[in-house]
Amino acid sequence: MTSVILITVFVIGLNGLWYWIKLTLKSHDYEVSWFWNHFRDIPNIFRLAQTVENKSEKTKYRTMGISLILGIISFPIIVFSTIPTMGDNRCSFQEYFDQREWNGTVTDKYLDSKNHNYETLKLSSNTQTIEVQDLVTDWNNSYDSIQVGDTLIKRIGDNFVTVYRTGQEKRLIVDCGCRE
Repeated sequence: MTSVILITVFVIGLNGLWYWIKLTLKSHDYEVSWFWNHFRDIPNIFRLAQTVENKSEKTKYRTMGISLILGIISFPIIVFSTIPTMGDNRCSFQEYFDQREWNGTVTDKYLDSKNHNYETLKLSSNTQTIEVQDLVTDWNNSYDSIQVGDTLIKRIGDNFVTVYRTGQEKRLIVDCGCRE
């Protein structure tokens, strides 16, 4: 979550800087486009810095231009370095899984196209029919070994699913990769 906040703040800050540059250029009679040709602003801010006499303004405009260039360069670096941590919540998923409880007979097994093609099991019991996607991050690929017709039992606190098939009992340990 902090990665998303970091990227959001960075994007807002970079856009704010860019529009501050646009307003500055506009106030000095440079041609500015609010919706396209944004990269034209970069050489223009440096041209403005060269033309002003006031030393502090010159420094301010150069700093704005350099900051914009550094922001543009660092944006993809920040995004691609934080993406792996954005989806890496295996341990919180393991905790969630351990606290789940469900049981029933598998009536359908499919990839849920509406939900990132998550591996989904449809379970029916005497009281209800539910869809289970709790095995998505399991490193042991338990989903692959489950068949339609199997009876599954998952109790609160367990890190495994008990599978009953033709009188046989099998335990599938669900490991999301965060246990030592």
